[in-house]
Amino acid sequence: MNEHLYHTIALTKVPGVGPEGARVLIAAMGNAKAVFEAKERDLLALPGMGAKTIGNIKQFKAFAEVDREMLFIEGHKIQAFTFSDAEYPQRLKALGDAPAVVYYRGTASLNHPRIIGVVGTRKATDYGRQMVENLLHDIRQYNVITVSGLAYGIDIECHRRSLANAIPTIGVMAHGIDMVSPTQHTNVARDMARMGGLMTEHTSGTLPLKEYFPRRNRLVAGLIDALVVVETAEKGGSLITAEIAHSYSRDVYAFPGKSTDERSKGCNMLIKRQKALLIEGAADLAWHMGWPSPGAQTSINVKLGQLQGLEKRIYAALHGQTNQKCHVDHLCLSLNLNQTELALVLLNMEFAGYVKTLPGNHYKAV
Repeated sequence: MNEHLYHTIALTKVPGVGPEGARVLIAAMGNAKAVFEAKERDLLALPGMGAKTIGNIKQFKAFAEVDREMLFIEGHKIQAFTFSDAEYPQRLKALGDAPAVVYYRGTASLNHPRIIGVVGTRKATDYGRQMVENLLHDIRQYNVITVSGLAYGIDIECHRRSLANAIPTIGVMAHGIDMVSPTQHTNVARDMARMGGLMTEHTSGTLPLKEYFPRRNRLVAGLIDALVVVETAEKGGSLITAEIAHSYSRDVYAFPGKSTDERSKGCNMLIKRQKALLIEGAADLAWHMGWPSPGAQTSINVKLGQLQGLEKRIYAALHGQTNQKCHVDHLCLSLNLNQTELALVLLNMEFAGYVKTLPGNHYKAV
């Protein structure tokens, strides 16, 4: 038995601990089992740990629930990744509210180099569905994985169109992995498990309660490099996801709509408030993300051949980034340069069309 997984699951069931508390406790004690074996005074000495929470840990009696969950994981071939596992989504690790355990059924890597989220209204119009169809038909050449919430409307359209275009697609669920909600999407979810995946932070048997959906939205935002909002009104889960993605420093994009269209007001608002960049299709998204189209490696080699010395090193470093962008501080450290020297070279490279400046002192190769 995987004792660390067992006791990490147990920690997630302790009232008052939460995902951040679980990570603090595990980091301090070395592993999850040691948390339950630790003395109260040692736990109380940890930051943010109150007497009530520590009491809940020491009095925890629900190990039978954990036993059942371990049997369910094994019996249904569920992959359960703790925060310390290499398979755990690395994009989530930097987030303070990342779950201590994620449960996954699927074939796609949660650490794929290019992952985009696609969200929108549950009451999609023909326009919204057409935008999803066009986006996913054209984006397939860029070797991406899509993520959405398996809900009605734009979410399920994203999953269906991804499957139709042989794009792995991951559904993030607000309940246990032993069910599909809404049940009308069961067949799609079955196909997704074969080409993509289904992921949740909840143990089996957890029902889709209202309060779990904003938590689901934060996972969608945390798993991705970029979020595309296709169609949404001024209020709703899609805007919550967009706000969370923006707070996580994820790139957010939106399709514009008519000013009189109620189901486009949310997208238009994101664009107006500069929380999302306007896109009209996959080419815009790929350009903003710095994703070269297939066959572009020749062009990259040509650019590297034209550059010399420090400029060549900078361009190679930027192009080698997994998410295609890099903070100026990271460049300074990796290239052993001071900011003044680097800023001047980056400015010249931007004028020459080799790099592009992004919000938050990030740069990417063009």
